[in-house]
Amino acid sequence: RLYERLSSSQVASARQTVERAIQHISKELVWKLYFEAAQAEERAGSFEVCRAAYVEAVRNCPENLLWKVWLGAAR
Repeated sequence: RLYERLSSSQVASARQTVERAIQHISKELVWKLYFEAAQAEERAGSFEVCRAAYVEAVRNCPENLLWKVWLGAAR
């Protein structure tokens, strides 16, 4: 979110940060990172990247939290 607030041109930096973070956080939180990335891409207007991030969030999300991802994607 900090990259978003700094400048809209920082979207590429935010994407790189997400990819690096995925390699270093527990598997239980990977879905949340993709979920947050999808929302950031949506705010930036990158809808194809947004959809791809939501798909990854669904793939990595625990069964009991899937509703959060589907609800966010439906918005």
